[in-house]
Amino acid sequence: MMELILDGRLCVERTQTHLLLKELLSFPDYYGMNLDALYDCASTLSSLTLHVMYWDVMVEHLGNYGHLILTTLAEAAEENPGFDLILEEMTEDDVEI
Repeated sequence: MMELILDGRLCVERTQTHLLLKELLSFPDYYGMNLDALYDCASTLSSLTLHVMYWDVMVEHLGNYGHLILTTLAEAAEENPGFDLILEEMTEDDVEI
């Protein structure tokens, strides 16, 4: 199973976050860059585990929309046995210098 990491610190704006997800998860060019399209594409992923680091920072930047992205990914993972989502708990102590 392939494992990928999404760094929530890079998710500062909606469009930019969708572009990041599109590139990271190799979504097709027609990816609609909205929550419905995110669910549709994530529901078809196979043999993939997505680790979301600093998800709390993503939510700080995006507010409720950050929660909606995480919820959408979690719902897709629940429906798709080939896709796992892991929200990593990170603290300042975890940062390497």
